[in-house]
Amino acid sequence: MAMEEKPSLAPTLVHGRIAVKDRKPTVFQIALAIFCIALVVRLLLFFTVQGALRNDQAGYYGSVAVAIQQGWGLTFEQGEIDRILDAPKNHTGDYLKLRSEGPRQLFTEYLPGPAVLLSLLWSLTGIHTFAPLVLLQILIDSISIALLYVVLARHSQRLALATCLLLVINLASIKRTLMVGYDFWPQVEVLAIFMATLEFLERRRGQWVLWAAGGVGAIIPWFRDITSLLPFVIAAMLIGTQMLKSGRRGLGRAFGGSAALLAPVMISLLLMSVFRYETTGSFRPTRSTLWHTVMCGIGQFPNPYGLSNNDQSIWEYGKSINPSLSQYNLDDMYRLPGSPYETTLKAKATEFMQVHPVQFVRNIFYRIGIMISPFLYRDGDFLPPAIAERLFPLGFCLFPLWIAGMIYLFKKYRTVFLVAAAIYVYFFVTFGWLYVNGRLILAFSFQSMLVYLLGLEWLVTSFWPARKEPVKELEEAEVG
Repeated sequence: MAMEEKPSLAPTLVHGRIAVKDRKPTVFQIALAIFCIALVVRLLLFFTVQGALRNDQAGYYGSVAVAIQQGWGLTFEQGEIDRILDAPKNHTGDYLKLRSEGPRQLFTEYLPGPAVLLSLLWSLTGIHTFAPLVLLQILIDSISIALLYVVLARHSQRLALATCLLLVINLASIKRTLMVGYDFWPQVEVLAIFMATLEFLERRRGQWVLWAAGGVGAIIPWFRDITSLLPFVIAAMLIGTQMLKSGRRGLGRAFGGSAALLAPVMISLLLMSVFRYETTGSFRPTRSTLWHTVMCGIGQFPNPYGLSNNDQSIWEYGKSINPSLSQYNLDDMYRLPGSPYETTLKAKATEFMQVHPVQFVRNIFYRIGIMISPFLYRDGDFLPPAIAERLFPLGFCLFPLWIAGMIYLFKKYRTVFLVAAAIYVYFFVTFGWLYVNGRLILAFSFQSMLVYLLGLEWLVTSFWPARKEPVKELEEAEVG
């Protein structure tokens, strides 16, 4: 019996030349490399700044985490906040040793998610500082960028690589990743929903991807609530596009996917409303600051009231038109649903919309413009003020890139366009009339980078079309 001849692994000889197969790295290999680079960059910066970046939120979360560890519930003590914030960044001690036996207050300033997670990480690691939370944020951020590459690479590996490399070095995003606070988490939800929706629509994945995204959407509102209603917009987009595409035939799948996305979110929002009502007497998921925020939004641009975009300016203005507020402080007004402060500002904000409708509409367009082109934002929480001032003129250059990118996205990658447009519509509508800041823009900055790059590619190829050359599948090398 003749032995079966095994195929040779040697290069094939073709007309006196050696044909060498083109060995490109796989999508998984590139994604793994992106993850490693993102992780290393963030860890290097973490050790460069000698620990977690902190603001006032960090003090509250640290104090509440101490209280949870001691069995004192969701409470804080001002002395603990001061001692935790005063601890060195590279503090390797134990925040539990900074606890106070003094009178404590119920924690209603922010949502409890970061404090609860911090306490859980303390129990798991035994390290009672901010380091475990920030390292977890670094890990989540690095994984998210790598997963985004996998999803986008199915459309264009070059575009996916460029987008993800920009995210890897995006210092504004990295700053929030290294900071103890709530601003890191909304971008996690937006990314999860963006990727899951594309997988569901394009790869015909089962509903499990939307269940997973719904799970993320159920958790994040306990950290930061600005993306709480985004799943509802995405669900409407799923149903609407399916009706336009195939009528009633595919509605069952669209409704099933929407239900998978929304069910965890609705349960979570219901539980949060009950929790907030029990702790604050209001069903609102966050502090009672709606009209305070509206007035801050008015103060972002020239206005007839001489307002500035800062909390103290709005508080002083409120006291000037309602002197009885002088007996309170601003934190007290934040905690009270339907406070006299909010009632006072509601009347002035309504007056502004009615008496100055042109300025009201103008401000909406200004905010949408800032969300499209963040270089136009100069308040310092997106880019340092000195850098933002220098890059301000470049902000106007991003408008044609964004418009060209959205047109190109519509023409070439229709499904990606629909998902990105739904996310933009959500933020433009919910915050266009209200308020905009750099922390908000970061939540969807990844898709803006994608759109800018597409716009740049389209403009370059339109004005300088590349010469078409035959594609070579094999690289040939002469035999020596």
